[in-house]
Amino acid sequence: MISVRVDINVRDTMRALDGVEKQQFPFAYASALTRTAIRCSMAVKKQTRKQFKLHSEFIPRGVLIQPAKKNEIKQFGSSEAAVYTSRKITPFMARHETGGVRTPQGSVLAIPGIGLQSMPEGKWRTKRGRVKMKYQPKRLLSGTNRKGARSKKSLSKKAFVIPGRGSRVPLLMQRVSSGAGHKGRRDPGLKLLYVFDNEATIKSTWGFEETVRRVVPKVWPRIFAAEFRKAIQTAR
Repeated sequence: MISVRVDINVRDTMRALDGVEKQQFPFAYASALTRTAIRCSMAVKKQTRKQFKLHSEFIPRGVLIQPAKKNEIKQFGSSEAAVYTSRKITPFMARHETGGVRTPQGSVLAIPGIGLQSMPEGKWRTKRGRVKMKYQPKRLLSGTNRKGARSKKSLSKKAFVIPGRGSRVPLLMQRVSSGAGHKGRRDPGLKLLYVFDNEATIKSTWGFEETVRRVVPKVWPRIFAAEFRKAIQTAR
């Protein structure tokens, strides 16, 4: 969660005000903080769509705000709004924000190799970004189709694992024809489909905090001025 704070001495500011302005200041201040948080959340959602190839609005919908409370300003002389992520996306999106090491939920991580990544993504991934069943390691090595039956056209007929030794990790390879070779025969080549490892390093790529901190000073003065003017005009 990132709090949206603005460096204003609220108590001193309220002492300098009088009448309607003093009465309406907490309303304007809380409203401006909340609107600033909303603008920050919109910027984070835009950054998310730009940084990641999304197949739905699931992640942007998980960027939420906590509004500021005018009663806190009256009672304690301060308040804050916040931009945060929902419990549904925090566990995996936090790694994209801070970077770190990803460990497997099962026995090992299957990291797509250059043989898959060089293919058109729509060929081996679904619209939701998941690896299609026939390209999953278990299916490749089992020699069966999605119904569990042996498949003559299965890619697994040419797939095999090279065991890891020492510092080397296991690799899932596929035999392919690389072109005409000796006496017109096609030379067999190898395509790296997966690298199996116990962990994978994830880089910090989201920019959640950086976006919030960039937006606050940019939008705050204009938003606060508009909210304060509105509060004075609508005072009863």
